Amino acid sequence: MEKPVIRLVFVGHIDHGKSTLIGRLLFDTNSLKPEKVNEVLAQSKALGKDIEYSFVLDSFLEEREQGITIDIIRIPFLSENYEYQIIDCPGHKEFIKNMISGASQAEAAVLLVSAKEGVEEQTKRHSFLLNFLGIKKVIVAVNKMDLVDYSQTRFNEVKRVVGEYLTSVGFEQQHMTFVPLSAKVGDNVIEPSANLAWYPKTFMQILDKKAAQKEAKEQHFRMPIQDVIDIDGENYALGTVVSGSLRVGEKVGIAPHGLFATVVDVRDFTGSLMSAREGQSVGLKLNGALVTSELIGAVSYTQSLTAVSNTINSQVIVFTDNELREGEDIDIRLGTRLVQARVLRIVQKVNTAGEDAVLDNNLLAENEAGMVLLTTRENLAFEKFSDVESLGRLVLLRNGRPIGAGVVL
Repeated sequence: MEKPVIRLVFVGHIDHGKSTLIGRLLFDTNSLKPEKVNEVLAQSKALGKDIEYSFVLDSFLEEREQGITIDIIRIPFLSENYEYQIIDCPGHKEFIKNMISGASQAEAAVLLVSAKEGVEEQTKRHSFLLNFLGIKKVIVAVNKMDLVDYSQTRFNEVKRVVGEYLTSVGFEQQHMTFVPLSAKVGDNVIEPSANLAWYPKTFMQILDKKAAQKEAKEQHFRMPIQDVIDIDGENYALGTVVSGSLRVGEKVGIAPHGLFATVVDVRDFTGSLMSAREGQSVGLKLNGALVTSELIGAVSYTQSLTAVSNTINSQVIVFTDNELREGEDIDIRLGTRLVQARVLRIVQKVNTAGEDAVLDNNLLAENEAGMVLLTTRENLAFEKFSDVESLGRLVLLRNGRPIGAGVVL
């Protein structure tokens, strides 16, 4: 039986131990192939080290020698109950765009903070961006406890300072969890440690409990239409169900077209199904609406959508080496739809450390964030990010290149 999948983003200031913790997790859960284990051992030995767990993720020899992780790396590992897809994001500011791209795909975050150094620049920046991009659950791994003699007093001090900052940028206390560990030594990662006997749970136990928690709320069926395909002479609307479920015989709407139809068949690669649920890629045969390529980019749904409109209230962050000006024309991708848009107004501006910033000529510069009012040339069907993440996440483009990302408010 397949295990539920949970996507995690790992963030934190440079050298606070993200890659080491992930490498330790992969080693200690036997998630690496033998040849990868041998490769890491050989590379560590060549540099005069017993084992360097971060080498699992540090993709190039140059980065290994410098001790800096540059690539976003996605890698799965299994716990007893879940399959995790881990996203390791770089901790230095030149790669803030990659951090945003990684965080926007995750359902929960692991924030690494060194027990010795405490809160630093990227700790604040990443914390702000996580909340800004809609990630509400954060596990704070207070790493390198071996460097502070496993002091409970120091752990509590780091917990207090980080907790205050997370609260200041919008995280709720019930969605924050703090756990002391030493990724390098292995204390309290998978197995309990006598050095941290004063803390009751391991990182893995916290991960399985907290990252998997979902808020109980009613989910109506939503499926962005990605393509229209011919199956046995009949057109099917193809897409991935991003919310709720659907059964054959139910009625659906298609927005923004204002169409309504009855589902007469649901198919995936195995054949016809009686129903479809969140996460499944399926084709829908509809009775009552003409299924043509004009529906690509539309949203099929049950119950009313939050909005069908050409005006979008959003929070956006501008990528490095880019800017966003009030009044300029851009493109936006929302769901499976790509449309032309205009930056109608930059309503409020903040910097990515979460502090208020003064509006500067109605401009968002690189790595700046703000609340932005967008207008599109045609109506779009979308949801608030807080309701349906996949239909509330957008990408800003100029000449086909991403210049920023954001969420619908």
